[in-house]
Amino acid sequence: MGLQQECLERRCPGEWQAALDWLQRHSLPVSELEEPDVLRRGLDALCRKVDGAAAAAKTVNRKRAAVNEVFGVAVERGYFAQNPLNGLRWTGLEVADEVDPDCVPNPAQVARLLAAVKALPGRGPHLYAFFGCMYYAAMRPAEVIHLQKSQCRLPTSGWGLLDLKGGVVTACKEWTDDGAGGRRRWATRRAT
Repeated sequence: MGLQQECLERRCPGEWQAALDWLQRHSLPVSELEEPDVLRRGLDALCRKVDGAAAAAKTVNRKRAAVNEVFGVAVERGYFAQNPLNGLRWTGLEVADEVDPDCVPNPAQVARLLAAVKALPGRGPHLYAFFGCMYYAAMRPAEVIHLQKSQCRLPTSGWGLLDLKGGVVTACKEWTDDGAGGRRRWATRRAT
């Protein structure tokens, strides 16, 4: 049963019917989704944000996984004999990892910011160390929070060394098998 028929039988509110009508007018027939060129255009669209700018690689991968899951359900329900994405030759658009200099503070600005944070009463020195580790060691917040004194080799002056053996991934307890909210694991590779 189609969504429109189901909506009519359940007597959906008028705005739902209007939305379904809009979707029908602006959607391709399911049969066209078996055409490789149509699929490639759709996958290429995943590489762009609404404003036309390139999307982040992780965003593209997440969107492609969602599309793949939708096709999996469509196969399960009998709309396709097999997932149309299987065997499709497609590579995502090149995503340049560019940093906008206007969005990143320069070293002089960071020094002023850190000095201002350090001068705050109470937790100022703690936050000074926290943000200093994030800036100078390119650490993630979870890595800084769980940094142990035994991991730090700090001379009385000059640069020191931080031995980052692991990080902590935080997830809601509902999303973990054991009901724990966070777990320690080895640091993963990440883009720099």
